Amino acid sequence: MSPLLLAGDYVLCCRWPQHWFKPEQLIITRHPEYGDIVKRVSRRNSDGSLQLRGDNPASISSEQIGTISPASPTWRVIKLIRQPR
Repeated sequence: MSPLLLAGDYVLCCRWPQHWFKPEQLIITRHPEYGDIVKRVSRRNSDGSLQLRGDNPASISSEQIGTISPASPTWRVIKLIRQPR
């Protein structure tokens, strides 16, 4: 999630039901192919699944990520802890 998060930064997160997420919120989810990823919610679909996007143009695309199932473990980022720059 650079430039927002860089190596050595930490995030404090809390597990939330996916139907509470809104566009632009920063989340962590467990993707079946990419493992744990930090992304922004771009859209919540009518079936409860989420569309995600990264802040960095070089990150994996929304199409590559696909939709995130409501059954996937998902956490909302509530605090960023940045290392001194």
